[in-house]
Amino acid sequence: MDGFRTHRFETPDGVSLAVHDRPGPRPDARVVVLANGLGGNLPAWRHLVEHFGPTHRIVSWDYRGLYGSSLSPVQAEGSVDVSVEAHVADALYILDQLAIERAVLVGWSMGVQLSFDVASRSPDRFEGIVALSGGYGQVFTHTVIGSAGAPFIMPGMEIMRRVLTNFGGPVARVARAPFLIRSLKALGVVAPTLDEQVFTELVAEYVRLDFGVYNRILASLHTHDVQHLLPELPMPVLVMAGDRDPMTPHAVSLRIVELLRDAELLILPGGTHYVPVEKPDAINRRIERFFRERLDHP
Repeated sequence: MDGFRTHRFETPDGVSLAVHDRPGPRPDARVVVLANGLGGNLPAWRHLVEHFGPTHRIVSWDYRGLYGSSLSPVQAEGSVDVSVEAHVADALYILDQLAIERAVLVGWSMGVQLSFDVASRSPDRFEGIVALSGGYGQVFTHTVIGSAGAPFIMPGMEIMRRVLTNFGGPVARVARAPFLIRSLKALGVVAPTLDEQVFTELVAEYVRLDFGVYNRILASLHTHDVQHLLPELPMPVLVMAGDRDPMTPHAVSLRIVELLRDAELLILPGGTHYVPVEKPDAINRRIERFFRERLDHP
């Protein structure tokens, strides 16, 4: 997307991170830090960036081991930590490197859980959190397949890794085929309002990831739990979720709101896990209201 400068920061344990920074119109512009989902990168935020970019500074980064922050072969074999705790440390490290003292965290999917952890470690640094389609822990048990299906998720992802390792080219071509999105819409996996161009770009990038690393991150996400941290978060939180999300059903968002001290909830009718590219106008309007009513203090 236009307007971003990409920096490369090397973490203390030797991981090269791709950090994307879009300057605001003024030095004192509010900073919005975007925490990605595990299956998406900066393009997932296109509509939010287009809406808030003219008035805010926007920062995001590719998680270690994914997209522009891919690992060396030795690191990918396990010489560096790719747990959620490592990503949390990366987030705070990036803010230090960019000298950002105050920001709003906006997370999607895994980025929600990560944002809660990041904010708990440095609460004075964050004026608010926006949580889109995310949870707080034990993510496998919270999907529509529930606890009974949870043990099959990682074996299924291992099969996916092997398929992509051996047939990555054909799968990438299928990912760009129009019939894929039509099928996903028919199955209710994505909403009819999905931005097909953005989604196709996301899927094409996704299937090229190193799924050995990806699966290690996913396994860590399931065991990482921030439920006990939520009641202590002092900042206001806006929680949004689709009512047809099979990965993080909106009941999870209801529970998050119950646990937080200061939270607001918006359920998006017809939205799935991909609400940032299904319901962008409603999301942007609600975030704008949240900023105006809760964060813009005289």
